[in-house]
Amino acid sequence: MNQEEAIVFTGDLNSNPNSNLISYILENQPPELEKMQYKIPENLNLMKEIFLNLKEKNQLIMKFSNAYSHYGTFLVDHNTQYPNYTVYTSHYMETIDHILYSNDKLQIVKLLKIPSPEEINEKELPNSLHPSDHLPLITYFQFLDN
Repeated sequence: MNQEEAIVFTGDLNSNPNSNLISYILENQPPELEKMQYKIPENLNLMKEIFLNLKEKNQLIMKFSNAYSHYGTFLVDHNTQYPNYTVYTSHYMETIDHILYSNDKLQIVKLLKIPSPEEINEKELPNSLHPSDHLPLITYFQFLDN
């Protein structure tokens, strides 16, 4: 990556903040059975094999942070790290949407607040105000002076 470039990687990753995928992206951590949604040892072995292969090729060098890991600091309280949910239905509420960024180039200025259940005012999404079961995430960044 060029010294002038920054990366912002966003999406519905179908993984909560403590999952193997997010740990791998943010911390270059190998997969762990305890972090797997479906605890299948064969899948864990495959994930470890892929991780070790990438590590041997020195392809585990990106440093990312999760913008919404600062949610409590910016918007709620200092006891909360991530929002309680980014998807909100009657049978499933979880934080599975993420804004990941290269933390050596960018600094967070603002985050969009996730509406509370009272503000959503419905049992589930989508509804007339929110056309998706996923809530929008927005982060304002500024470049760091290096």
